[in-house]
Amino acid sequence: EVWASRAWLHGEESLHEAFLASLPTINPFAAQVILTVTDLRTFLGMDLPAMEDKLPWLPREMLRLTHQIVSSKNPASIARPPPPAPPRHQPHQLPPRAIRVCQLVFLLLVVYTSWNPTV
Repeated sequence: EVWASRAWLHGEESLHEAFLASLPTINPFAAQVILTVTDLRTFLGMDLPAMEDKLPWLPREMLRLTHQIVSSKNPASIARPPPPAPPRHQPHQLPPRAIRVCQLVFLLLVVYTSWNPTV
């Protein structure tokens, strides 16, 4: 009944929704669904099986790619040059540069929320 009434669907985008929607794997609607089920810190700390268990209606591939982006917390890995590009872009795989940009955004969010715990 909660899902059918869509009372959870808000017109105003929160900072956490905007962050999730800035990831190349999540659209604004999916961001609201995620944040209805769990808070941002919990979601970002989940392992892939927990994401799949908690959000079974979201595409598995989307969750896998999102987990790939947010689980890399090693800043040194961001600075490494990307591996040689394959001859053609492979479907269901983010380009290395997009992953690095998302990792940097994630690190900035972690630093920002540690300085401002009310976010």
